[in-house]
Amino acid sequence: EDPRTAAASIDGFRWEMPCDRDPGNSDECSTSARVDETRTFGGSPDTIYQVTVRLRGVVETMKYKGGTPDGMHFRVGGTPDNATYNIYSFTVSDPPEVYYLNDSPNVGHDTFIIDHTKTIPIRGGATVSFLGDGQNAIEIANFKHLVVDGIPPAPEPYVGQFIQLDVQSVEVAQP
Repeated sequence: EDPRTAAASIDGFRWEMPCDRDPGNSDECSTSARVDETRTFGGSPDTIYQVTVRLRGVVETMKYKGGTPDGMHFRVGGTPDNATYNIYSFTVSDPPEVYYLNDSPNVGHDTFIIDHTKTIPIRGGATVSFLGDGQNAIEIANFKHLVVDGIPPAPEPYVGQFIQLDVQSVEVAQP
């Protein structure tokens, strides 16, 4: 069996945090959206899979504390450290870990494109929980009209913030 089939439940997952209405040129918008979804990873419970994912989107910055920064705007472990900016994360139940996708030492009224490729260990049958939390129902608008090539709604900019997870490869971890 192709190990990639184990990841079918998470392949193509999208965090979508649209503005409630088009903000025009304003740098903020209201959002009533919240992403809080859990999916079960396939495969055998006796197996840990090394899942390489590519995460692309347009987001605002968020401060986190603890854990380990792992490249531009990606953090393994830790907790949110600000009460107003958007949290983007996913949590794997086994082996247990949380991954934050918009990490920054400072917050501010800006959005930017993320493009992370990371390899994540996931045991067959584990849950993967996706969170997108605006915390205060306001987010930084995509006022620069950023577009992520090849990710819908490209070539148009997304009105709000989003991330798409695409599985690149899945390998069985060596014991």
